[in-house]
Amino acid sequence: PRCGWFQQFCEHHNLSRYMDDQKKHKRRKFLQGCVHVVEDFSENGSITVKLEHQTRYYETHSYTLVGCVVDSHVEDRVDLSDEERAALIALLDANNLPHIITDTHIMLSEGTVHDPAAVMHFNGKVLIPKLKEMIPTLKHMHLTTDGAPTQFMHKDLYFWISRCKRLYGITMDWVIGAAAHSKDLSDSECGGAKHSVDTKNVEHSASDEVRGDRISTVPEVIAHLRTPYPVGYGTTKKTMKQKK
Repeated sequence: PRCGWFQQFCEHHNLSRYMDDQKKHKRRKFLQGCVHVVEDFSENGSITVKLEHQTRYYETHSYTLVGCVVDSHVEDRVDLSDEERAALIALLDANNLPHIITDTHIMLSEGTVHDPAAVMHFNGKVLIPKLKEMIPTLKHMHLTTDGAPTQFMHKDLYFWISRCKRLYGITMDWVIGAAAHSKDLSDSECGGAKHSVDTKNVEHSASDEVRGDRISTVPEVIAHLRTPYPVGYGTTKKTMKQKK
C-alpha cells in the first residue's frame, strides 16, 4: 500500500532524532589529540564608509564571516596555563562533565564567495594552523557541516579532505548533513559576531585622520579616506581634513 504522510513523517523524525543523538555523542566522546568542529558561513554583510568623499558616496564594502565552533580536551591545550587547566578540570569534575571545552573561531573576510576554495582556504590557512598552535598533539579533526552543494557537498572538497594527511599531518572525517541543517552551533556564534561588526560600524565617528574604532580589516576602507581627490574642475587636490 502507498505510504501515508504520517509514516513518511515518522521516518524523517526518527532519522532526525538518531542523527541528533549521534551528534551529541560525537561532540563529547572523542579521543585526546582530536577536536570536533562545527562550521558554516554567515550571510554576507556590508561595512558602510563614513565621512566619505562625494565621489564615493554610498560606497560599501561587503564581508563574510566564517564561524567554527571547536571542542577540545583541556589536557591538550598548551595555550592555557597549568593553573587554568587545573581550575577547568576541577570545575568539570565537580559537574560530572568530560574534560572538554568549547571555543569559537570567527574569521572576517572581504571575500564573499562561499565555495569549496573558500572552505579549503579558511581551514587550511587559518583554522588548522591555529589549532596546531594551541594543540601541538593534534592528529585528527571531526567536522560537521550542512550539505550546501556549492560549499561542502562538493567533489573538490572530498579530494582535499583525502590530502589533509599529506598537507597538514592530520586526518579528517567530515559529516555532511542536509542543506541548512547540522550547523546550529555556528549559527548563533556567527550571528553574534556579525551583530558586533554592524554595531561597530554604526557607532564609528572617527575622522579621516583618526581611525578610532574603525573596522580596519578591509584596507580600502582606510586607504580611500586618506587619498586626495580633485575638487571641482580644478587641479587642486585636498583631503577631507583640508577641505574642512
